[in-house]
Amino acid sequence: MRSIILTIITVLLFWHLTATAQQVESAPAGGEVVLRHTLAEGTVAATDRGRLELVDAKDAEGFERAMRFTVDRAGQPWDVQAEIDIPRDIAKGETYLMSYWVRMLETSHESQQGSLTVKVEQRNSPHAGVVGGAISVSQGWTRMWARGKAAADLPKGSAKLKIFAGDAKQVVEIGGIEIWTYGLDFDLAKLPFTRMTYVGRELDAPWRASAEKRIEAIRKTPLSVLVIGRDGLPVPGATVQIDQTRNAFQFGIEFSTRKVVDQKDPYLAVQRAKLPELFNTLVLGDLKWQPRLGEWGREFDPAFTPMALKWAKENDLSVRGHVMIWPGTQKDWNNLPKFIRDMKGNSPDPAAVHRLILSHIDEIAEGTAGFIDEWDVMNEPRDNHALIDLCGYDAMAEWFKRARKRLPNVRLAVNDYAILSQRADSRNHEIYEHYITELLNRGAPLDTICMQGYFGMLMPTPDRMLQTLDRFGRFGPMIRVTEFHMKGDDEELKCDFLRDILTVLYSHPKVDGFNTWLGMQSFVNPDGSLTRLGQVYSDLVLTRWRTRAKLVTDESGRVSVSGHIGRYRVVVTTPDGRSGEQWLTLRKGSNELIVTVREPIKW
Repeated sequence: MRSIILTIITVLLFWHLTATAQQVESAPAGGEVVLRHTLAEGTVAATDRGRLELVDAKDAEGFERAMRFTVDRAGQPWDVQAEIDIPRDIAKGETYLMSYWVRMLETSHESQQGSLTVKVEQRNSPHAGVVGGAISVSQGWTRMWARGKAAADLPKGSAKLKIFAGDAKQVVEIGGIEIWTYGLDFDLAKLPFTRMTYVGRELDAPWRASAEKRIEAIRKTPLSVLVIGRDGLPVPGATVQIDQTRNAFQFGIEFSTRKVVDQKDPYLAVQRAKLPELFNTLVLGDLKWQPRLGEWGREFDPAFTPMALKWAKENDLSVRGHVMIWPGTQKDWNNLPKFIRDMKGNSPDPAAVHRLILSHIDEIAEGTAGFIDEWDVMNEPRDNHALIDLCGYDAMAEWFKRARKRLPNVRLAVNDYAILSQRADSRNHEIYEHYITELLNRGAPLDTICMQGYFGMLMPTPDRMLQTLDRFGRFGPMIRVTEFHMKGDDEELKCDFLRDILTVLYSHPKVDGFNTWLGMQSFVNPDGSLTRLGQVYSDLVLTRWRTRAKLVTDESGRVSVSGHIGRYRVVVTTPDGRSGEQWLTLRKGSNELIVTVREPIKW
């Protein structure tokens, strides 16, 4: 019964996610058909990453054949593609409508969604657009609508319908393609389009009020300041400036060691300057085993690591290390150093492999000791478990114990994907729970359960994410989102979802951090100004969730405010010019801060 209810809920949720498309059965009157049910054989890709074939469109409505894209190795979107000629001239400003059906059969992307780019545009540079863009693709046939106006005059033969599928390892199908033109003077707003959304995006959604109450309860605490003079008596009428300089919650971003040390790129210089202003945590994602051995080339030179760690400390940034052990896919031991992969076909001795892993943990621990605050000890065991299968669960737990021995004051984490991004309970959750349970049962010092946070354009609801956090929060360790990323080109959707996922995470008592892999370019423009996404982030993290107050002491010499937990600078000035300054770290149950004012300032 429970599974039936969950299925019904999932179907209803999916209907809501694509409600705009589901309510439209046909194109509005007045359009001229440009293409209908067109299929393309072969591929123009210049790589061997995938293939395109024509297949029967099983379970489809209104069309019998479809194009199936099978991508064997992810790369650029256009690595696996189809192009179809638009058999007419296109005029600048001409209004177009496009409809097509898509479904995902298989995907390895962390969001568990497929992805396609379906668009009409100029074939060659500057690729002037007409209609369409990137979408996420779920299971089951879904009709998509796109509308647009041509950006340039395009003679017959210069415009193409382009379908790109190469940016994820996946199997996706598309069929029932139809394109109409409505001429130059048609009102674009009268045409349908599929806008991805999610339940709970509304500003008055019920979950928001509950989240705000939790934030008040778990992220804030009273901050009381007593101002006294050198005579030990309280000082009424003193001005107290309270400024929070750092939130206890970890807000981080991935920034490679090369980007830290590169002195040639002016945009990187801008990003380095803004990073400590926006974030309190640096994520170094290129500390994996392979680049440590030089297998990823000069871009990931291990000589950059000490310089990056020093820069982080100089800028008061916490540091996350990623990753000590990526245990490898069962099929080909992928994600492991070459000398380990080479052992696969020679009946490797589990004890010998285990010793090599422990030696690697010793090496990376010694090379980063004193700089890194949290380490992903193990990454993606759900489908990277080759060395776990070989060495056993006891050895897996020993990897954590060895890391704790070498780094006694560093938090230790396990990390996996397609957990928080799931829109219903799934097998992914069960498998991840299994590995967490095996670690805890064997006494592994697991401090943090990490969820990578890759999202397509079909997002889970805030309530769904809260349920997932509750499910994993019961294990005991804290939770952190470590690799937040969003696909697609709907900037409004991305901004709203960033606002909402940050609110979900900040409001949950078991979550202590959020790290994004979107890159600094998503938050900061080359001139140092904030992007639209950066402004959304700043409005929450640096304004709404950062306490600043200017108060005047009462007759008892006190002021008090409810402040977000974290680090503060408090500056006091008395009416006769005496001053005092003090720093504090505000925690739950903190004692009253006492500031003693000095003699009057002499100018």
